[in-house]
Amino acid sequence: RYLFLSRLGVIKIYWDQRIDDFNIAPVDPRNVRFSPKATSYRDTQYAIEKVKKPVMEICELFPGQREAILSELSITSDQAILKNQEVEYFEAWIGKTVYFKLKNKILKEYQHRELLTQLKQIFKQK
Repeated sequence: RYLFLSRLGVIKIYWDQRIDDFNIAPVDPRNVRFSPKATSYRDTQYAIEKVKKPVMEICELFPGQREAILSELSITSDQAILKNQEVEYFEAWIGKTVYFKLKNKILKEYQHRELLTQLKQIFKQK
């Protein structure tokens, strides 16, 4: 659908903890930014996705950051539970590092080289 409407298709490959394996999902290309002159994922210096999720789901994704998340949003734990408002955070793949940012707070960062190596091995096997 996105390819038809915007002439750009974006598929995200991620580790799905529910099935304990890699999974894929279409991403709305209007919520993704790439290097301006990139013609493929190999050419881009960065990929940044704007993700919208309820506050409590974000707290579950980053359990060690719950207090920082609530503080950054200026809400209490009770308000988060009652309203569970949808908020935006950014997932940025820059170089070999992945950053997860909510407003001015980096929630998590890690090196993704291992992930890419695992993906290449899986696709070679198939």
